[in-house]
Amino acid sequence: MWQALSEVYVTLKSLIRYRDALFWVIIFPVLVTVVMIGIFARGNDVSFTVGLEVRDEGWLGEVVATVFNSTNVTKLVLVEGGLEDAVANGTVDVGVLIPEGASANISSGRQAWVRIYYLEGDRGSETAASVVAGILDYISGNISERAVSIASAFAPGLGDVARFLAEPVRVERSAIEPEALATVGGMRAYFAISIIGIQALYAGIFSSISMIVERRREGVFRVLLSSPIRGSTLFISDTLSVVLIILVSAAVILATGLVMGADYSAFTPTEALASIGLIIVGSLSMIGLGLLIAGIARTQEGATALANMIAFPMMFIGGFTVPKFVLPESLRLVAEVFPLSRLIEAVRKIGVYNYTPAEALAYAAPGIVAGLLLYLAGALVYRRVLERVAEEP
Repeated sequence: MWQALSEVYVTLKSLIRYRDALFWVIIFPVLVTVVMIGIFARGNDVSFTVGLEVRDEGWLGEVVATVFNSTNVTKLVLVEGGLEDAVANGTVDVGVLIPEGASANISSGRQAWVRIYYLEGDRGSETAASVVAGILDYISGNISERAVSIASAFAPGLGDVARFLAEPVRVERSAIEPEALATVGGMRAYFAISIIGIQALYAGIFSSISMIVERRREGVFRVLLSSPIRGSTLFISDTLSVVLIILVSAAVILATGLVMGADYSAFTPTEALASIGLIIVGSLSMIGLGLLIAGIARTQEGATALANMIAFPMMFIGGFTVPKFVLPESLRLVAEVFPLSRLIEAVRKIGVYNYTPAEALAYAAPGIVAGLLLYLAGALVYRRVLERVAEEP
């Protein structure tokens, strides 16, 4: 075992000494994490520019401006004439016109009107118009409620009728705390965990390919077999080295996600240990898959091509870069049966959907079994390769 650990130590030193290893284990995961979280998990940063033209000299314009300025989705621009042109040329996304006498009409119990201008057929402008209409409805509802309260003070029986006329159906809203995926921090944690899956996918497959193909091509196996090192010791050290590389990358990815606002609050020590175990099993499954590929391919180029034919599509249809719930139903099955996809999904269920370790392990059970079987199959291939080298004259 000490022999295997010494080989792992050499691997760790190589991360510092060799730039290519440093890039793929440290720098590359950081770049991918920044790009994916920056693109897919920015949160609700959408805003619309609203042009407000007030021709009224009363209080309504000030109220409307105050409400719009208090929202996070609208940027208010005051316009003095030419509101229609501002919307038409794209200076503002949507325009709101408050005509003369609007405040006086409301104060005297008469209906006032407000006009919204938007670009027909422009999805952004139409969406902005819907948002603005909702805000104006909110203002109108508050004014209506105030008017009903005043009417009730003078004629109690009239209050119920006035409420009915103002709002035949009252819609009440109850805020429910969203699941983690509905929050910005949860989304960023989701994608950080996904990137760990990508790193395990590529590092597991390609590192295990080099365990056989490169050593066989360079004659390293002959030298090793003539030394006191046993084949099993070599295999264990190789496995530990690849798993350690993936765990180092995972730590870097999680740290980068944390800097970018990922929320890992669901990971208690127990959940974290369960997640690490799932990532390790997922890494073993990809090591096994890479060894199987290396056993089939005869050259480094052939092994690399075959590995890319598997890894590159799986990065998308395996539920890593593209969330599984976004995939078409026919492709979703791939993410369900691919061992690493299921194991990484189990980690996401812990960190994002608040699954307990027992629930996550129950979900991951098919992936754990399939992943360990893949690793066992890869170990048999590795052993067979050593036997062939030993048999050759």
